[in-house]
Amino acid sequence: MNNRRHIITLILTITLVLSGSVQASDAPSETVTFNNDIWFPYVDDSPSGGMALEIIRAALGHHQKQVTLQIKPWSRAFHDVTQCQNDLVLAWYVSAREQHVYYSHPFLKNRLRLIKRNGDSFEYTDEASLKGKRIGTIRGYDYQDVFHADHGYSLHPNSNLESNLKMLQAGRLDLIVEDEIVASSTIFELNMGRSFNFTGEPLNERELFVVTGRCNPAAAELLDAFNDGLEQIKVNGEYAQIFAKHGAKLQSRNASAVLRSTLHLTQQRYAPSVPPTWSMLVASLNR
Repeated sequence: MNNRRHIITLILTITLVLSGSVQASDAPSETVTFNNDIWFPYVDDSPSGGMALEIIRAALGHHQKQVTLQIKPWSRAFHDVTQCQNDLVLAWYVSAREQHVYYSHPFLKNRLRLIKRNGDSFEYTDEASLKGKRIGTIRGYDYQDVFHADHGYSLHPNSNLESNLKMLQAGRLDLIVEDEIVASSTIFELNMGRSFNFTGEPLNERELFVVTGRCNPAAAELLDAFNDGLEQIKVNGEYAQIFAKHGAKLQSRNASAVLRSTLHLTQQRYAPSVPPTWSMLVASLNR
């Protein structure tokens, strides 16, 4: 009889332990809302959501957080985060924004370039060379460290890069400014590679963050989870795998003229084992 009681007790104990394990592994995940404009290849409307969103999902996935995507103009996306209508948006660091949002650790780097129409003899050398130029920008983005009001050129905000490219092609703008990889990828996708070229050296290099509103009661916990998850995916290789996947997609295509310009500028700067179009990005793995 004692043996039977021992067996029943053992079975009940094992059942409780297994039940607890299942409950822990099947714990409901928390939903986090990420909103941003289309910024291919970092954010897009594909099932994966783009490279930046894949990194965000991988990092927060280590803390049982599921990330949903809402596409909207960036200025509205940032506003909605500051009003706690959404949780996260991508942003460059601007000190004035700290009164509205908290920043994560940086997780990508961007290089801003000027783009001109193919055949235009203009070459960017310094800010003074931009005198009289009409420059297309993205509404809501911050360019204070690049452009200054007293240099005799004009900035023309638009809602997205595609609109700026069409205005540049039509002669309604003289130049546009955009991240190097975003510009290359978008121009390729639009089959407009024969229409544009980069001009001059990069304007600057910026770190990219995710931000959440100061009004968000879960802000500290959310960014702590992202920062910790980011370190985990760098250690376990997920971060590098995301880069490799997106780099392979772009590298498998025939590079357009503007992409070849990117290749030429980047292929000598980083490890030759890394696909040259993406070597500039992969460098951030070791920084």
